[in-house]
Amino acid sequence: MSQATSVSEALLAWAQGYDASIRMNAYLERAGDTTLVTGIGTELARYIDGSSERRVPCSLCLMAPWSEGVDGVNADALAAGEGWLAWVEAQWAQGNVPALPEGMACTAIEADYTMPVLAEVYPDTATGLYRFNANIDYLRRP
Repeated sequence: MSQATSVSEALLAWAQGYDASIRMNAYLERAGDTTLVTGIGTELARYIDGSSERRVPCSLCLMAPWSEGVDGVNADALAAGEGWLAWVEAQWAQGNVPALPEGMACTAIEADYTMPVLAEVYPDTATGLYRFNANIDYLRRP
């Protein structure tokens, strides 16, 4: 694999190790569509040598069947996303980290359970947009 030119490109290539059909910032139209959305990132610390520790959030977004009833439809969508979160959590221990651009090194990977997962509901199509979040920390050298 060639060296990524951006953090987002590296994160997409890494996430495609979970599911090769994941696209970046894609329009989700029907149940089963997935996309990876990344943030710009936040500086956590800056060091005297000019390097910095940064955190970039990323979300696996999944369009899935949705129901306002008490049934297994919504639970199935949550289970699909929980598979992604379990995969994310296992990657650090396995040494499977994103191949970041030159001068950057991954320092942590974690699933983020602090955000609601049902982002939007589309009653006309009985689908919902679910977001499953993770954080990637990395060291950027000058």
